[in-house]
Amino acid sequence: MLLVERSMHKHERLQHVFRGKPLPRLVSQIHDELVYEVAGGVPGGVAVFAAFLREIMEDRVREQLGFGVPLAVKLEVGRLWGGMVPYEVPRQFES
Repeated sequence: MLLVERSMHKHERLQHVFRGKPLPRLVSQIHDELVYEVAGGVPGGVAVFAAFLREIMEDRVREQLGFGVPLAVKLEVGRLWGGMVPYEVPRQFES
């Protein structure tokens, strides 16, 4: 998603958390699923990126496309695609 990629480079919290490390990168997009790789060794990296991604997908994409209904975003994390488990963003990382 281009909106996600463009917004990542402007998002202050992401820039701060990933300072000196690579930003998460899109590995695969299959229909409505996005698979991102998040560098290890970044404290809070997964939580910050998950909160950012949820905000972009639920709010900004909906606004940009003019949808009148909310978009539900399900987040999953895991080291391998087949081993992903549901993920809830900790409250302190939500915007």
